[in-house]
Amino acid sequence: MASHENQAPSLVQCNLNLSHMVAELTAGGFDYADIIMALKESPGCKQTNENVDLRGEILGNFSEYMEADRNLQLYVPPILLVLGTFGNFLSFVIMSRNMFKISTYSYLALLAIMDSFVLYIGLLRMWIGHFAVDIQIMSNWMCKLVTFVGYVSSVTSVWLIIAVTIERFIAVKFPLKAKRMCNVVRARIVILSITLATCLLNSHIFWTVELRSHDINGTLSYKCDASLDHVLLIKEIWPWVDAAVYSFIPFLIILVLNTMIVRRVLVARRERSELQMTPLRNKFSSTRSRCSYKQSNESSKKLTCMLLAVSFTFLTTTLPMNLLMVVNAVLGNDKTSVHSYEYQRKYAILKLTRTVVELLMYINHSSNFFLYCATGRKFRQQVKLMLCLCCKGRIKEFFTIASRKSTSTLSYKMSRLGPDTVKEGTAV
Repeated sequence: MASHENQAPSLVQCNLNLSHMVAELTAGGFDYADIIMALKESPGCKQTNENVDLRGEILGNFSEYMEADRNLQLYVPPILLVLGTFGNFLSFVIMSRNMFKISTYSYLALLAIMDSFVLYIGLLRMWIGHFAVDIQIMSNWMCKLVTFVGYVSSVTSVWLIIAVTIERFIAVKFPLKAKRMCNVVRARIVILSITLATCLLNSHIFWTVELRSHDINGTLSYKCDASLDHVLLIKEIWPWVDAAVYSFIPFLIILVLNTMIVRRVLVARRERSELQMTPLRNKFSSTRSRCSYKQSNESSKKLTCMLLAVSFTFLTTTLPMNLLMVVNAVLGNDKTSVHSYEYQRKYAILKLTRTVVELLMYINHSSNFFLYCATGRKFRQQVKLMLCLCCKGRIKEFFTIASRKSTSTLSYKMSRLGPDTVKEGTAV
């Protein structure tokens, strides 16, 4: 199609440089379609653009992108919110039963809480914003607080996955040192360190971000944005710092560790096969040792599969966001007129793409429960038990059962399989 740059002559009557103004506002983070709507409703332009609906022009020319974007933002978030709320709640309840006994459970219990924060502060707020006022722009302190909690919860969630991946790597690579290095006390220290580090990293939000008003041709618009003295930090520097902490660095760490874990598991499987083919002199001793080794190895393998599923899901759901940020950085200096067909087409495609990658990110924060169920047999059993007791009105027994089992069977399991096996075997 030809350029639409000359199809809005009546806008000259508004006595403003539309191209320059929209370019400045979009650079400041405002949505292009919202700016057009504000222009249309402003007193100075209301009578001059009755026949020129730029928002309708975008919707008409690129309906396949804009309608898809609208449908995704309207219908996918409530599904993810319901699944994420249900899954994270059940995950926390089950993990919290033994979070003070097993280090892995400590990480996963807190991970469920942080994932819930991400869903409610990010996804729910984005969805409600289509129907009501965004709580982030209700007051200046809400602007700062919501932004701070959103950043802290998302970054903490990711680094908890890294902590679990590191712990699993230690258990696989150094099984004899795992009991000493991976315990509840150390897990608490790591969790506290991660939380404090993310809070300190994002503490600047309380003075670098504020609720600002912008006058778009007579229509007042509010946005939680960078303060006037920190525009360069928030607009140019901080997005890359946040991307590095939330996505780039975790992506590399988890990818490398998972590769090493898989490699070690494959080597151990080959060694186990060779051991089973080797004849032993003492038949009774070899049978008992093989049984103990097999049970210990099976428990460790199941836990490894479950945590690998969690970390690989993180990799696949955050990779598109990394790629989009690089693409935006490359295309960010485009000087094409905002009226042109190419500019509007690029905007429509990027808007849809941004929605897709954001929803992928939220899938990462709402799917862990289903990964646990898919890869952990004992976790599925705990879910069934809890739901059955809940339906019968005996949910308190779910926690008393865990207490009785932990005291009555711990010594027996330790004598049969060893302390390391108990630590790992009860985790899945």
